[in-house]
Amino acid sequence: MPVAGREGYRREAAAAGDGQALLTLADGDPSHITARTVSEAAAGGDPSAVRILRRAARYVGIGLANLANILDPELFVLGGGVTSSGALFLDTVRETIPLHAMEPVRQVRVERAALGEDVVLMGAVALIAEPVSYTHLRAHATPEHFVCRRLLEKKK
Repeated sequence: MPVAGREGYRREAAAAGDGQALLTLADGDPSHITARTVSEAAAGGDPSAVRILRRAARYVGIGLANLANILDPELFVLGGGVTSSGALFLDTVRETIPLHAMEPVRQVRVERAALGEDVVLMGAVALIAEPVSYTHLRAHATPEHFVCRRLLEKKK
């Protein structure tokens, strides 16, 4: 059963038992384990953190494969804290999608948002500021370009 969010990371880390670097980054308190601490510990080679990150990435990959089967996109752009973990997360997502997607959509691209963690906040602001149609969004080069353009237009 997949675990998600802060509670999921805590339960997964506690069950793994060998996440010393993970606990150190969380000041010894499992309740302080976040996506960022898991990413940092995985980057440092902590086996528990690597397992947690890869497992989360597999679930994201399965979810994106399902979305690809339905929507047939050319590209998924991922943002937020866990994507800052770099290649380990994104490579696992990319490896998982073809295992679960139908043949015509197995080659969908997955990229990290150019704005990193800020893309989530900027996207939320853009959606609140002005309703957007799918056709309008597709007319822009990237979701980040659309969000930045909308935010800049609002400042004028």
